[in-house]
Amino acid sequence: DVFSEPVSDTVLAYILLFSRKIIEKNQIVINNKWEKTESHTLKEKSLGVIGMGHIGIVVANKALALGMKVFGNDIREISRDYVKNTSIKMVELNELLKHADFLTLHCDLNDTSFYLIGRDELKLMKPDSVLINTSRGEVIDQSVLERSLQKNEISGAALDVFEIEPLPSNSKFRQLENVYLSPHNS
Repeated sequence: DVFSEPVSDTVLAYILLFSRKIIEKNQIVINNKWEKTESHTLKEKSLGVIGMGHIGIVVANKALALGMKVFGNDIREISRDYVKNTSIKMVELNELLKHADFLTLHCDLNDTSFYLIGRDELKLMKPDSVLINTSRGEVIDQSVLERSLQKNEISGAALDVFEIEPLPSNSKFRQLENVYLSPHNS
């Protein structure tokens, strides 16, 4: 459980970067412009958490405290008392993908989670949604994600883990402006 706090803080930082457009606003001022750019409050957004173990629950609790609507999904049964005492809505994966503005992955890598997020799952996501992965790289089919981001089928991604680490120098992720990268160090 030692990583729950830093990982959950990182997930929330990514959510804030995308929703409040922090980096874009900084660039506007640096480029000597003074214009508004659309951004959103967290209360306007929903979070989908895949993997409601210790880290997933810490992320969900922080998101709830900030006013986000939270959907959860896990292959294991989650404490009914926990779900009952929060406003988290436990749903099937396809429903979570359709409704989440931000999708964060906190599952182990195993036979059920290998390429859990692929072409079909990305197509279910909203065009303005963002995918955050701080679990394991192989939970996402990264070549499919690269294409989806290039085509703006989803709005962005924040990746701390990759199928191949360190991230190869020719990775398309490095060239995309709608992606934040971290060296497996959340």
